[in-house]
Amino acid sequence: MTSDLHHLPSLVRARVVPAGDRGRVMEHVTWLTPYMAETIAHDARRAGPGALLEIILPEKTAAAGLAAVEALFAWLPAKGITVTVRRDGQDG
Repeated sequence: MTSDLHHLPSLVRARVVPAGDRGRVMEHVTWLTPYMAETIAHDARRAGPGALLEIILPEKTAAAGLAAVEALFAWLPAKGITVTVRRDGQDG
């Protein structure tokens, strides 16, 4: 885990989209705790290579919060998962 946990935003929307037709889209609207970050990452890994993990943060999330969330999921691209992290209201 990252040492910047105190920068994590409280509420997030997470969406896991499998590649092709390999499964169903999973969505979470949740408080972002280290446990939930692990759960979301696990869902993305189960979706398999080529999956997309989209994390949407509250609109007013500070840059430090955005960076903290990006750091939590930074290892997933090496597993073939595309990760996008953005603030609500930004094009994604």
